[in-house]
Formats: sequence, structure tokens, C-alpha cells
Amino acid sequence: MVHSKDTLLWSGGRLATKGLEDVAEIGNITNLNFELDAIIAKRKGLSRFSIPPPPVTGSTAIDLTFNTNYTRLSFASMIAPSPDRFLGVHDIDLFQSRKWINDTTINILVYDAGTEEGDVFSYENPATSPQQNISLLTPTNASVLANGNPEIYAIGTLRLQKK
Repeated sequence: MVHSKDTLLWSGGRLATKGLEDVAEIGNITNLNFELDAIIAKRKGLSRFSIPPPPVTGSTAIDLTFNTNYTRLSFASMIAPSPDRFLGVHDIDLFQSRKWINDTTINILVYDAGTEEGDVFSYENPATSPQQNISLLTPTNASVLANGNPEIYAIGTLRLQKK
């Protein structure tokens, strides 16, 4: 989503919406699109977008439009199969010190939506009750993904270039 500074798609330390839960657990974007459309209708978002998956050893490029009222970028994508893990960025501000950032690269990290239990790569997990806040994955809460490493590294990078 391209959005203003006074809204958000998701953020660590907050509960996942139904739309983000569906993306993280089953990869379904229907409810998230309803949520994004409501944000756009309130004039807190400029647009929503879908990014096609990149090839295994390559990248994918898309064009996005921003303006000085809508300077931020957020997105989320499922990690499959997983209980409720997702990757993404939130609230990346591309207009700083009264000018547009020309070129930046951002690490894409892995998060726990706080909606399902489990640490294995599976879709069949019980719901987390009560639901927990979104949190960055750590080797403690994602030992399978960490695979014995002392930290969970970025799963990819996002490069943003001004045209």
C-alpha cells in the first residue's frame, strides 16, 4: 500500500488485522484488500498493489506512484508453509528532509502475526489464544527457521529507485 503518515498496514507491537492474519496463515488477500480499500476511501491511502513472486534466483520490478501526501510504503506477504509467518516492510517514508529518496535498499525481515501456534512449516496449527502482537521472529520463537543460527537473517531485500 502507498499511504500517508497517519495510517498503517501493520506494525510490530500491534495486533494483526483479519486481513493480515489471512495473508500470514493462508496467503489469501481478500480481507486485506477490503481493509486497504477502506483506508483508500478515507483518503489515508493512495493505492494498493500486488507484487508477483520473483524467480528463485532473480528479482521482480513494479512501478508505484507517490506524492507529498502519500509518501509511505508498506506490504506483507505469506511465508509458506508456516503457522503465521510473513515478510514485509511497514511505513517506509520515501520523502525525507523535503526531498524524495533517489535510491535505497531495505532488508526484508520475517515476522510472527501472533495468530497461530507452532514452529514447524505446517498449515495445521491451533489458534493463538489470546491473539498476540505482531513480533519480529527470533531464534527462540522460530527455531526451525533459524536452523541453529544465532539470529534470523533478512529473507530478501527491497530496492526502491526513483524514476
